[in-house]
Amino acid sequence: MHMHHSSTKEKPKMDPNATLIKLDLFHKNADGSWSSIKNADIRNAFGTYRIKPGMTFKKNHSYWGIDVVSLLENAEIVDSRSYPLFDRRDRNKSRD
Repeated sequence: MHMHHSSTKEKPKMDPNATLIKLDLFHKNADGSWSSIKNADIRNAFGTYRIKPGMTFKKNHSYWGIDVVSLLENAEIVDSRSYPLFDRRDRNKSRD
């Protein structure tokens, strides 16, 4: 049986299904909506969407065909999982 693995050396192209958003440019509101606190961009295969500060995104609403709140909530989960993985300071303690 032949297993096919994708090479990690290839430069990743923009995934047509991926949408990039920066979590730290948004604030989660008490009602579950999110507001932009700075100029932010949402990027996907179709282009870049500029968001001005103070725009609010509600749950289960689509903006430019994008469910912004779902994206932010997923980013929140991924972020909270990823940060410790990339923190290698504990492993290489200085000897002094």
